[in-house]
Amino acid sequence: LLKGADGSSVTTGDDIYGSSFTTNTKDTYNIINGEAKAVRSDSKTESLDIYGAKVKSTSFTKYYYTDGGEDPATLSPEYLDAEGKVKRGLLKKAEGGGTSEGEDIFGGSFESLTTNTYAIFEGKAKVLSSKTVTNTLSIDGATSTTTSYVNYKYSTADNPYTDPNTGKGGIGVLIGADGSTEGKGEDLFGNIYITMS
Repeated sequence: LLKGADGSSVTTGDDIYGSSFTTNTKDTYNIINGEAKAVRSDSKTESLDIYGAKVKSTSFTKYYYTDGGEDPATLSPEYLDAEGKVKRGLLKKAEGGGTSEGEDIFGGSFESLTTNTYAIFEGKAKVLSSKTVTNTLSIDGATSTTTSYVNYKYSTADNPYTDPNTGKGGIGVLIGADGSTEGKGEDLFGNIYITMS
C-alpha cells in the first residue's frame, strides 16, 4: 500500500533579453483512497535582469478533496456515486496566491501581494480571478499603490468549447479574460494622483 509521497523540482532559465531566473518548487501530498493527491504546491523564484535588478517571488496553491462527509446537496452530480453518496478523494476546492518583492538599479523598491480564486473543471483547478496589490517606493520618496484585477472565463457544460479544427468539445477551456487597474500615488512634493484603466 502507498504510504507517502513528496516531490520537488528546480527550474533555471534565461529569457531572450538576458534575464535569468531560478525556481524551486515543492509539492506536498496526502494519501487518499490509496492515491497520492497533491494538497499544496509552493514555489520560490529569484530573477535577475541584465541591468542588475532583482526580484524574489513566492507562490502557493492549496488543494482540498472530498472526504465523503460533505452534504451531497452542496456538491454537483459528478461528486456523487450511484447511491447519491459523496465520493472520496475528488478535488472540490483550491486557493492560492503569491508575493513578490524587488529593487531596481536606481534603488526603487516594490512589494506585491496576489490572491487567486479558483473554479474546478473536471477535477482540475483553474484560476477564475486574480487580484494583485503592488506598493512601490522610488528613490526620491514617491510612493504608489496599484491594484489590478483579472477575470478569466472558461467553457462550461452549458456552453462547451468546440475546437474549430477537430470539432471536439470540452469544458474548462479558457475562452476569454478581462481586467482593470486602479492606481493611487504621491510624488515627492506631496501631490496625490489617482488612475484607473
